[in-house]
Amino acid sequence: MPDASTPMNILIAPASFKGSLSSAEAAQAMDAGVTRAARSLGIDIQTDLLPIADGGAGTVDAALSASDASRRLTAPCHGPTGADVEAVWAMLPADAAPPTIDADGATIGVLECASVAGLSQTAPAQRDPERASTAGLGDLIAAAAGAGCGVIIVGLGDSATVDGGVGMAAALGVQFFDSSDAPIERPTGADLARIARIDAGGLRVRTNAVIRIIAACDVNNPLLGERGAARVFGPQKGASPEQVQRLERGLANLVARCAEASLDADPEAPGAGAAGGLGFGLRAILGAELRPGAELTLELVRFGDHAAKADLVLTGEGRLDSQSMSGKAPIAAANLALEAGIPTIALVGAVGDGWRSSLRSEGGPLSDVRTITPENMDPQRALREAGALLEQAASEAVAARLVTG
Repeated sequence: MPDASTPMNILIAPASFKGSLSSAEAAQAMDAGVTRAARSLGIDIQTDLLPIADGGAGTVDAALSASDASRRLTAPCHGPTGADVEAVWAMLPADAAPPTIDADGATIGVLECASVAGLSQTAPAQRDPERASTAGLGDLIAAAAGAGCGVIIVGLGDSATVDGGVGMAAALGVQFFDSSDAPIERPTGADLARIARIDAGGLRVRTNAVIRIIAACDVNNPLLGERGAARVFGPQKGASPEQVQRLERGLANLVARCAEASLDADPEAPGAGAAGGLGFGLRAILGAELRPGAELTLELVRFGDHAAKADLVLTGEGRLDSQSMSGKAPIAAANLALEAGIPTIALVGAVGDGWRSSLRSEGGPLSDVRTITPENMDPQRALREAGALLEQAASEAVAARLVTG
């Protein structure tokens, strides 16, 4: 058991638990459990709450924790089906930028694709990636630029779309034409194969010294092929096998038309396939820099500085499996903690194939993994009670750690 005269510092840095808890809500639940365990053992602890993300849902929450001067703002936008939504985004002062993001004195805007084109915004039975649009992201980028943001970070992940970013581009003034040279209004994934010409001359947001865009990609997949946006992620968004094939052909056509328009069309760029090809569209049309989302978000919240002061890190997410090892935020955080010699415990809703590779005993960065869901609990009940389950799991994990040292 730790020396009672020395407070134990615990860094609480979870990602979101999809379908149940935001990263900020998860951090609060963990904090309650940790505090309960310490109180029951009569041990003094200090907690540091730091929500994290990988570019998907929770990226704005993480950004808001990066600086006391961060501002939570909203903007009216179009959702994935065209309905009006009020999207939340974060504005950060220039001095909140880590060294790897050269803000050059500019205000920073942090946006989420998930807030305007998110999978959670459409009921499962109504999901159709051929009809879902990223137009709302164009609205949100325009709002951030109009508010004076010189650097805009766009979190890519948890999207309902496979439109290659054409909806976003059209909302920002880019025009798409069919083979008859008729304009394609409000293009979606279903229109990708029809595009015969692109005119980016009317683009209302110019990526120059004033406006710099960085895409925080939750995956590093290319745009096309077996690991591409349509084949890997299309079925997760409701695409049938036939739709997957049409979307693949449409995205390939988009690459060709972008090249003809002298845009930077690179379907192989890591992250080009993120958010249904939105990574490709941001890079080709807006000149965005594509970066790993977890790495970028951890830099933004200065995770390393927080971890350096911790004795233990608690992280977590809804599901831990082999995909978690490919750039997901909890594993990225645990890797940084491992480099600093700090143990990390992950609390997760469930585990899947390959999760054991995350353990230190198997060459991974995690000291321990605990599932918060009791065996045989109804999944819907588990989602409803996720906060209480996470609090209990955090209490038990930390109590065991405090007792064993």
